[in-house]
Amino acid sequence: MLQTLLAERFKLQLHSEKKEIPAYPLVPRKSGTRPQPSEASLLTNQRCHPRDPVSGRQHLVCEHMTMAMFADTLQEIAPRDIDIPVVDQTGTEGIYTLDLVWTPAVRGAATEPPDLTGGPTLFEALESQLGLKLERKKLFLPAITIDGVERVPSEN
Repeated sequence: MLQTLLAERFKLQLHSEKKEIPAYPLVPRKSGTRPQPSEASLLTNQRCHPRDPVSGRQHLVCEHMTMAMFADTLQEIAPRDIDIPVVDQTGTEGIYTLDLVWTPAVRGAATEPPDLTGGPTLFEALESQLGLKLERKKLFLPAITIDGVERVPSEN
């Protein structure tokens, strides 16, 4: 309905296509730690929630989630660490409860960041705590391209 309204009022013309853009495929590490399946067998009560940070670090618990759902939420929960889309390419089925602790990136700080030595970055934490890796690559992902739009809406 919204797309129809925008097309009628603003003469919005768009199309969807796949574009090659930078992204982080979420992939399993070749060896080591693996995520443990959740005890829940259904996608009920899925949620990601931050826990109280410890010494300036971030602590996140995601309960009853698929890897695709976890990949979709990574950029939202850590925008200072991840500034491009994350795409699940783990090939992993099932439902998981994921517990992750990391030291967030500090960007644009006018002063020196607090001393958070010893804490892993988000990328290191994913590898050591969950056995997952983010590898920056260019991927073909769905995108919407605006072909035309009028700035002044038509009358009702």
